[in-house]
Amino acid sequence: MSVFDYIQAIWPFLSGVAPIVCAALVLWLQSMFPTKANITDLQAALDAKLKGMEQRLSDKIDEHEERLDTGSKKMADLDKRLALEEDDRRQAPTRAEMAAHIADLQAGYARLEAKIDGFGRLLETQNEYLHTLIEQGLNGARK
Repeated sequence: MSVFDYIQAIWPFLSGVAPIVCAALVLWLQSMFPTKANITDLQAALDAKLKGMEQRLSDKIDEHEERLDTGSKKMADLDKRLALEEDDRRQAPTRAEMAAHIADLQAGYARLEAKIDGFGRLLETQNEYLHTLIEQGLNGARK
């Protein structure tokens, strides 16, 4: 049997079944892919989400820029303060300044010692007066 004999034998079957198989294949393929309406709905939803995300990102960027500006200002202030402190640290006092400060401290301590000694003498005097008053009071009570 030749190839043409096979084709002649199968031809009636193929002519009846092939359109049904092709129609089923087309319907199956149509169900596998989204429709144009589905695509436009999905695109609209994605556009809305994208716009919302862009807005949130824009807000975040603005917030971060504001924080960066604030931080930059604070850093500039700290740099100025640090520069002033460094200048103060670099200017070490001279020997004469140190001697003058030490002399001031010694004078202050001397005045403090003098006041403490004065308070000590005052307390001793008051203590003596108190003892005298107590002795006189006791001697007057015995008589």
